[in-house]
Amino acid sequence: MLSFTGTREDASHMVGSQRDNDFKECLPVEPLLNERQYSKITDQSLTKVQRDRKHGRGCPFVKLGRHVRYRPEDVRRYFESNLQVARG
Repeated sequence: MLSFTGTREDASHMVGSQRDNDFKECLPVEPLLNERQYSKITDQSLTKVQRDRKHGRGCPFVKLGRHVRYRPEDVRRYFESNLQVARG
């Protein structure tokens, strides 16, 4: 991933589309999941996902205004942390 540490003002000398592409490449590649998508991925009801979140259980989430979002890397980490090995 390209890393640009300057500000938009620092990039003012760049041609418009080049500048915009540099900033887009710095953004996260994977889009955030909404709570409905997360509930489908985890095979849980939306109500259970909301209840778990309210009680501090479940996957970490991002609150953007009134919207709840889940980062795919957090969902993967949550799955890995809950991995169970069968004992026989």
